[in-house]
Amino acid sequence: TLLAGLRKKLAARGVAVLHEPGCALAAGFPENQFPFAPGEIFTDASLSVPGVRGEFWTNPTLAGEPSHARVDPQLDLDWDYYHPQPGIAVRDASARWTAVLVPPATGAHKLDLTLSGGARLWLDGRLVLDEWTDVPFRIRTVTTAFTAGASVSLRLELTQNQFTAKARLGWRAPHPLPDLERALAAARASDHVVLCLGITPDLEGEENPFSCEGFVSGDRTTLDLPAPQRALLDAVSALGKPVTLVLTTGSALSFDPSQANAVLLAWYYGQRGGEAVAEALLGETNPAGRLPITFYRSVADLPDFRDYGMDGRTYRYFAGAPLYAFGHGLSYATFVYDSLAYDPAARSARITLSNTSRRPGDEVVQLYVRDPRPGRPRLQLCGFARVHLRAGETRTVNVPLDSRPLRRWDEALGDYVLDDIARELLAGPASDRLLLSLSFRI
Repeated sequence: TLLAGLRKKLAARGVAVLHEPGCALAAGFPENQFPFAPGEIFTDASLSVPGVRGEFWTNPTLAGEPSHARVDPQLDLDWDYYHPQPGIAVRDASARWTAVLVPPATGAHKLDLTLSGGARLWLDGRLVLDEWTDVPFRIRTVTTAFTAGASVSLRLELTQNQFTAKARLGWRAPHPLPDLERALAAARASDHVVLCLGITPDLEGEENPFSCEGFVSGDRTTLDLPAPQRALLDAVSALGKPVTLVLTTGSALSFDPSQANAVLLAWYYGQRGGEAVAEALLGETNPAGRLPITFYRSVADLPDFRDYGMDGRTYRYFAGAPLYAFGHGLSYATFVYDSLAYDPAARSARITLSNTSRRPGDEVVQLYVRDPRPGRPRLQLCGFARVHLRAGETRTVNVPLDSRPLRRWDEALGDYVLDDIARELLAGPASDRLLLSLSFRI
C-alpha cells in the first residue's frame, strides 16, 4: 500500500506518518470496511506473526490435507479467473483462513465481508455466518461486541465452484469521533497531507451488482469524485496545509485541482505500486507518465451516451477546455522545445530539446497533425518518443511520423487513401501544449 511505502521510506528519516481513513468510498456503496491496522490481526494466539493464515484445497469441501498454505497481511482474495495459488484450479476448490483479532476499542464492531462463493464464518468458535451453498457476489456485515485488547479467534471458510470467488474482510471499530473529524485532527497535526482519493474496480466495471451515488451497475453517471470524498477534500484544503492529492482510478475523474498543491495519478497500481508511488512523491524517482485519455471537467462536456457519433469525443474532436488534456503529464525536470523540422524522405520530425532543470529527467515528445478539411479530426497523434536528458543537456530528437492515422476510407476504392494535401505538424509535451508547428505534405 502507499501507506506502507511511505512509512518504509520515511522511518529512516525520523518522519512520523499519521493515517486516518477519512470517509466512505461512496455514498450508498455497501462495501465501506477498512483493512486491519498494524497490531489488530495476527496468525495465531501468540500474536507474534501479523496477518492471516490461509490454507487451500483442490476440492470444494476442504477434504483431506490442504495442498498449499500461506500468510497474507490482510484477508483479501479475488479468485476471479486466475489461480489463487499455483496448482489450485479456478473451479471446485476451497480455502480456510484463520486469524486472531485484537480489537482497538470496546463496543460494537462491524465485520464486513465481501464474498462470492459459499462461506462460513466463526468468531471464538461461534458460527456467525452460514452461507455454504454457492452464493453469488454479495456483502455481509456481522456486528459483534468486542472488548479492547481481548483477543478474538476468527475462522473463515470458502467454497468455490463458479469461475469467480472473492473473500475480503475488514472492520469498523467504534470511535467517539466521526471519520472526518479524526482525519482533520491528523491533518492539523501534520506538516504535509497526502490525500488519497478516487474509485476502485468494485465501483466501476461491467455488470457490477451494486449501484450507488455516481454508479449504476458499474456504469458511470458522473465524472465527479464521490460526495464523501469531495467533502473530505473541501475540509482538508480549508486547513491551509500543503496537500498532495493521489488519485486511484481506471477512468477519468472530475475534481477541483486548485484544492491541492500537487496531483499524482496512480491509476490502479500493482503489488509493489505503493512503494513506487512513495518513491515518486519523495522525489526518489522522476516520473514522466502521460495521460492516454482526456480528463473532462464535467459530463456536460460529453455528448449523450446514446449518441454514437464522434463529434465532441476524445482529443481528436473535443474543442473545449479539458481538465487535463490527452498526453498531459509532468515531471520534476523542465524542458524547452526549439527548432521543429520535417524530413519527408525519412518521414520523421526533428526537434531540439533542452533540459533546463538541475536534475535528469524524461520528456515525452509528442507529434500531432491537423487536417484543415471539414469533418476531419482537429488533432491526430502521429508519433511520440520518450527522451532522457541529463541536467542542462540539449539534444536533437528524431521522432518517426506514423501516417496511417491520417488515411481516410474511400468507399469507391474499398481501401484506405492518404491524400496529398498540406497539413499542419505540431510538436509539444501534450495535446494542449503544442509549442512548435510547421506546414508540410506527406
